Amino acid sequence: MVGFNSSYQQLNQYGKGNTNWMFQLRKNKLNVSANYSYYEGTDINPTFIVRDHTDYSETPVMPVILNQVAHRTYNYGSHYARTRVDYDLSSRLSVGAYVSKNWTDRVRKERMNSVFTSVKAEPDSTLMTWNKNKLSQTNLQGGADYSYKVTSKLQWTGSVDFQSYRASDKQDQNSLYNDYWQGNYEQADTLRGKLKDNIDIVSTQSDVEFVLTKSFKLTGGVKASFVNIDNETTYSDKYNGAWTPKLNMNKDFQYEENIYAAYVQLQKKIAERANMEVGLRFEETHVKGQLHEYSSNRDSSFQKRYRNLFPYVSVDYNLSKTIKLNAAYGSRIVRPNYQDMNPFVTINDKYLYDQGNVELKPEISHQVETALLFNNRYKVILFGAYTRHPICKSYLAGAGNRVWVYPLNMSSDYSYGIRMTAVNLHPTRWWTLVGNATLTYKKYAWIYDHKKQNNRVMTPLFYLGNYLKPADKWNAELNGYWNGKTPLGQGLISPMWSVSIAVSRSILRDKGTVRLFLNDIVCSRYLRAKVINVEQPAHYKERKEATIGISFSYKLQRGENIKSSNPQRESNESKRIKL
Repeated sequence: MVGFNSSYQQLNQYGKGNTNWMFQLRKNKLNVSANYSYYEGTDINPTFIVRDHTDYSETPVMPVILNQVAHRTYNYGSHYARTRVDYDLSSRLSVGAYVSKNWTDRVRKERMNSVFTSVKAEPDSTLMTWNKNKLSQTNLQGGADYSYKVTSKLQWTGSVDFQSYRASDKQDQNSLYNDYWQGNYEQADTLRGKLKDNIDIVSTQSDVEFVLTKSFKLTGGVKASFVNIDNETTYSDKYNGAWTPKLNMNKDFQYEENIYAAYVQLQKKIAERANMEVGLRFEETHVKGQLHEYSSNRDSSFQKRYRNLFPYVSVDYNLSKTIKLNAAYGSRIVRPNYQDMNPFVTINDKYLYDQGNVELKPEISHQVETALLFNNRYKVILFGAYTRHPICKSYLAGAGNRVWVYPLNMSSDYSYGIRMTAVNLHPTRWWTLVGNATLTYKKYAWIYDHKKQNNRVMTPLFYLGNYLKPADKWNAELNGYWNGKTPLGQGLISPMWSVSIAVSRSILRDKGTVRLFLNDIVCSRYLRAKVINVEQPAHYKERKEATIGISFSYKLQRGENIKSSNPQRESNESKRIKL
């Protein structure tokens, strides 16, 4: 089987496109698959920030407002290639191996204008900053696995995977500061930085599945993951025409994380109409980190060790032939992204810094859900969740009118609500409807200055999808959503809505498809957020541009049906790398 698809999108005056090739061959006991994709294009990110620096303890109060306008473009070029081979050594034993690699070059250009105003409308001072980042990253993954059927009721599977991630990010920054109170005093600054990011991951896993009876199945296994990180950042600025190391920002960070897990799961039919699934997962985590600061030539280190148990239970009950009931409870752990733990500083301009946090704790969440399913089309779900130490972006005011943006563990995150969905509704033979509506109450809580702060809102959400077949070989889509006001850590996101359309036609004896699409046809996607900060209230706005595009896909298959290749596995540790 050979497959091909390609698409192109136009975003304002910028374009982007991708191409993907896929090949799969099945012959006797051998199964080979390979695919390659390439992406190139430009994304844009216009951003507007308003921050209130007014000192309300003064008499009289003198309003001081900082307006920041940033225009960012991201130019990408990315390759991805993957191949996999599976072979049936016997009717019981199958083995497989895969390797993949993607490499990306990205150039980020930013122009940021920061203007302070006070009593008068005219600016008191302005800061114009130009940033240029060149990011190069490679990500190599591979592994091998096996599946052995010991008996018709007992199966043993296992795998070993590795990942090697390398990234280099170079930043050049130029800024021009103008103070109108000092007679148009101007000051130019330059900054140069480089970040090296090395991440290596190895994981191994072994599972057993045992069908005890027709109504009783037992599965279990063990897993171990090993993560090593070595990051280094160097900054320098120009002084008297020469580049001088900025030692207070130059650091080296090393991090090791070992995770050991064991889990078991039971599935049993407990009554004529009822089935139960019960599971338990145990994890033990060892963490070790070391930070070297070049300014003081001093090392600081930390070690952590913690254990967790994660139970899961689910019960299905058939009330009738058309009505089903499900009740479930589960808990899980979400560990911080590696970039969020990176203690290095990223400078947007002298008023806005980003930094990681080595003291982040993992999130522990508990979730409960009850669902009613009618005719396999309609579902009503009542849900609730509690998360301890949720990780959210936070904003703290610093010296020199600077704001630090970095991830923090909040105290808690509560949510509960109701969700209603409907699928495969057919008002006519050529019209299919899919829709859902959700109402969620969510509350974030955190401690600031020994006082408890919170951000709580009731959020409605609606989605409606229309899938039309007006004529033979023709298909059309009309989809739309509306999100109400939504809390996110210290941020409160304003309502957002969008409508998109698409038309497609089958060609080349139904082996090919051409599709024309338009996302956000009325240009309504504006991300507006308010930062709830007792020190310094702020408003943030980001425009999501509408896109128009066209895609083409083609699939050719000859001979017998191809055996499905094992899907690409991605460990939880791999997901924590922000590619």
